[in-house]
Amino acid sequence: MALSFTKFYCFELDRLLKKHDFDNDTFKWLFLGAAAVVTNSVKADLTEITPAGGYSAGGITQTIGTVSQTLGLATCAATSPSITASGANIGPVYGVALYNDTYAGDPLCWFNNFPYPITILNGVTFPVTFDETNGLYYIS
Repeated sequence: MALSFTKFYCFELDRLLKKHDFDNDTFKWLFLGAAAVVTNSVKADLTEITPAGGYSAGGITQTIGTVSQTLGLATCAATSPSITASGANIGPVYGVALYNDTYAGDPLCWFNNFPYPITILNGVTFPVTFDETNGLYYIS
């Protein structure tokens, strides 16, 4: 099941100011140690979980595929990344947030707060799942 994401208020302005280049920049999913709020604007505004069990500080990289447009619909193709807890549990995780690791200050894109904190148990794989049919991001 795909997660439902909420845009940070800053995202659209940052996009207009050319802070996000989905064709070239590196984006990462930060695992949250506290819920995000829509008024957060940079990675430093968020609380990251303590690295453990294979989760490294800074989060997991989102691989971006093709950025394209067809009949006025621009899409950013991508596959859902995942992480497998190894050697220890990961968490508790309160949600995930996507940020741009290339641009100075690490501007935020969008997030999903979980209804309750989860712990990814040792040996379990957790996917950051989104709608791969429509892409990581699309503009119509």
